[in-house]
Amino acid sequence: MNDVLPPESFSEFWGIWLFYVISFGFVSLIFIYPFLGLGVLAFTALRKEMPKLRKRLFRLGAFLLILAPVGGLFNAFWCCLVYGNLYAQEIGKDGTVLDVDSPEDDFTPFFPPSHEWLAGLPGHLVGVTMPQLQLVWLFFAATAWAISFILYRLIRQQIAKLILRLAQDDGKLEMKIPLIPKIP
Repeated sequence: MNDVLPPESFSEFWGIWLFYVISFGFVSLIFIYPFLGLGVLAFTALRKEMPKLRKRLFRLGAFLLILAPVGGLFNAFWCCLVYGNLYAQEIGKDGTVLDVDSPEDDFTPFFPPSHEWLAGLPGHLVGVTMPQLQLVWLFFAATAWAISFILYRLIRQQIAKLILRLAQDDGKLEMKIPLIPKIP
């Protein structure tokens, strides 16, 4: 049997994160965003809501821009905590990794690990079954999506407050209710 590639160390955490953000960001920009945009365009064309298209595409793009670095954080955690502990890749007799993909490509919040994915790796599960590994993936993916959504909502709230303040300062908007209530 071949040797097993050890888990990634936490000293490489930010390098793995940066690799994911750059590679996933590039792939998203070239492949995912245009197809999502076409899907939203087709959906809105069918519903005859073309004026809302620009706003929806902007919001979707803003959310996906937040999801990329958050997904990168969870990918780095996956590489340091799960990879090498719950599944392992084998190293050939000459010391080369038998997989063409790097471990940084193993986690994505979109697609869970499957038997086909594992069959593509020259490795094996370590002490867990595939459904157990998928549950771990579900925890990572759900947390990544939840944090991204919360950040997206917080950022939208802060931008809305800033726009309202700027409108008040310009005298274009007069509000009867203050944005920040005074606490007695």
